[in-house]
Amino acid sequence: DRQAVITEAARVLKPGGIVRIVVPDLENIAREYLRTLEDLGSSENSKAAANYNWVMLELFDQFVRTSSGGGMAQILKSDGLVNKDYVFERMGLAGNAIRDQFRQGDGRGQNVKSVYKKLREMTFREAFSTIRRRSLHLVSSNKKRVERFRNSGEIHQWMYDRYSLKKLLQQAEFENTEVKSATESDVPDWNRFQLDSIDGVLFDPVSLFMEARKRDHSQSAANPASGTPS
Repeated sequence: DRQAVITEAARVLKPGGIVRIVVPDLENIAREYLRTLEDLGSSENSKAAANYNWVMLELFDQFVRTSSGGGMAQILKSDGLVNKDYVFERMGLAGNAIRDQFRQGDGRGQNVKSVYKKLREMTFREAFSTIRRRSLHLVSSNKKRVERFRNSGEIHQWMYDRYSLKKLLQQAEFENTEVKSATESDVPDWNRFQLDSIDGVLFDPVSLFMEARKRDHSQSAANPASGTPS
């Protein structure tokens, strides 16, 4: 539960402590989707179509995928990446690393011929029973695999923009919410940790970076609002 995560962050932080949230930026992706759609309307070409398809994946693939990488993996591991510069501009430093990882296949596959040969040697009743049993097992196994994957932490359960993320933080007793860049932070010596960038080069340029502070109720009590004038 996304609210539970923010609430737990508020619980463990000291008053005045900083929380930094980095999530895909719905506003950025939505604006880019509209831009690529307009590009298709003015002059459709292979790169414009590829850019549009990539942004559609940014918008939906991270929600609906049922295996690691999803539709993005299929594009990243292909040899004919016609809009490579655009994709890596959107993905930042993570782009090349992810592409290399996805292009390393394990070469596994099913021996279809051997399965077919065994079925031919069976009677009709035996073959039907075997196909039914294997089909049910496959459906059950696939369902469990999808459930495990969707709870693995790779996919996103929700999308945020600067307004909705601010409201989520405020509901958990955070204040002073502020949108930052990858290299900006109220955390002292932030860039030294190299969590969002290395030497100014961003890991994920299109993310939403937001910070907030845990409300300090003691300060609020020490500085009460002024009363009504006499």
